[in-house]
Amino acid sequence: MNISCDMVMDLISLYNDGVASDDTCRAIREHLKGCGECRRAYASYAETEKRKPIQQREHESDELSRKYTAVARHLRRHRLLSNAAVILLILLSAIVGGVGAVKLFMQNNKDTIH
Repeated sequence: MNISCDMVMDLISLYNDGVASDDTCRAIREHLKGCGECRRAYASYAETEKRKPIQQREHESDELSRKYTAVARHLRRHRLLSNAAVILLILLSAIVGGVGAVKLFMQNNKDTIH
């Protein structure tokens, strides 16, 4: 797989943290073998990450965790509202259908009821 330098730079943190997929890691390694500029950029990035104090890395991790939690909460809320809307539509359809059926029944059986 041939990927661009921009793609490598976008994925380099995932690669460095060991969370990129096997295919992505393979593509980045292949690119780094042939691209000196990206190889230097990766080496610089990796060295900078090693020098960060552990508290800063933990803070960044906590911040990411909060963001993911907020997104998950939003998605759960959205799913709940969607499910509620579907249930409401089903109930409304049943009520309208029931009222229509009763009216039709009453209309068809006017003579027998009186």
